[in-house]
Amino acid sequence: MLLKFVLCFLFIVPFDFHGYSQKKFSVTVQVPSEMDAKRFWISYDNGKGEARVEKLSVKNNKIHITAPFYSAYAAIILSYPIKGSTNQLHTEIFFLKNIPASITLCGSDSSLSPFYACKLKNVFTFENEKAVLFKYDSVEIQELNNYLSTQETRTYDSVVIQVLNEKYKKMDEKHLEFIYKNHSSYYYFWFFRRDIVSSEVLSPDSLLYIFNTLFADSFKLSQEGHFI
Repeated sequence: MLLKFVLCFLFIVPFDFHGYSQKKFSVTVQVPSEMDAKRFWISYDNGKGEARVEKLSVKNNKIHITAPFYSAYAAIILSYPIKGSTNQLHTEIFFLKNIPASITLCGSDSSLSPFYACKLKNVFTFENEKAVLFKYDSVEIQELNNYLSTQETRTYDSVVIQVLNEKYKKMDEKHLEFIYKNHSSYYYFWFFRRDIVSSEVLSPDSLLYIFNTLFADSFKLSQEGHFI
């Protein structure tokens, strides 16, 4: 699935993990020869927050990443610059357990995402859930992408930032609307925790009420649920 997102800064949210078990994921990303492995922007969500991999470990065009996580799955977010663009990325999210995993990319051209038709081992994608969400918010995402494409050579002044904020807010509201209707899957629980909780679409009290009202106890009482 081709997703385009403007590059954003990622951060770790501190939490107290006393009493929670720690696991570790390990994944190797095989990059085709026509791509520069060092141009990847990679981060991972370990259940408490998101961290960028500041220094990529690359050998023979393979990227190896290992790190602890506390959630049901570790989510690894891979991004690569879109050819000809200065501010947009191909982005895909993969989910990992505490078993060795591999992602083999099959190449890229000017029209396809490098994550299209990649080969996976011990990697989970939640493709059905992603497809349902993508169909629901595709109009808002396309509006955002279209606007970003018109700003390739323009400085991000106050006017541009205001328009972007309005479009992101519209997209956040659409996502919240979606979660009201879809909240039984782990992926939607994860999406709520990662994307909606961190947005400014609702107050913390309102988000907590939605969390307690919508999601099953299996999510609310999980380690990730305690971190929200």
